[in-house]
Amino acid sequence: MEEKENKYPLKQVATAVGITIVAIVALATLFHSLSINSLKSVIDSKDAIIESKNQSYESLEDKFVAKNDTISDLRKRLYMIEKNKTAYTILSNKELKQKTLSIVKSIRNDLNEYWKLSHESSDENYKEYQKMSDELSYTLESNYNINKVDIILCKDELISRIPNKYTKKRESFIELSYENPVNPLGYEMVLDDLERLAKLLID
Repeated sequence: MEEKENKYPLKQVATAVGITIVAIVALATLFHSLSINSLKSVIDSKDAIIESKNQSYESLEDKFVAKNDTISDLRKRLYMIEKNKTAYTILSNKELKQKTLSIVKSIRNDLNEYWKLSHESSDENYKEYQKMSDELSYTLESNYNINKVDIILCKDELISRIPNKYTKKRESFIELSYENPVNPLGYEMVLDDLERLAKLLID
């Protein structure tokens, strides 16, 4: 009888051990599953980061291409063909002279309109004169600024082709006037100088 009763604790122990083993296996399976999911999340996260980096690199590459296109466009707008050369460098003497005199004529027309108005002014119509004078000054300045790059490039190219004896004694204020003529007298001085240089050039 005692021998039979001693068997029950063994069965309980065996059952408990079995349950423990099952629990351990279940937990191990759960942890394994969690680990795989965790690793998968990490991998997915890294993939997302890599994709984001790739997109950033592509964006940067697009920006570089766009910047290069912008630089190329600016070079064309500034008539820069290659380093130390301009669109005027490739012109013949005759073409350079014609281009220069054409620009001079365009701006001198505006200047002449301004001088014509100033000669017609009187005390009786001063307000009207002042209004028209301001408008003509604005037109003159705008036209000059639009052609300013061409004017300076033409001047530089003319000087490079004209014998040095005609250009070595140029006054510094004339060069400064090309950048900023200041007033109608300044514009006239620039136009006269540019026209003189153009006429010195042999066709």
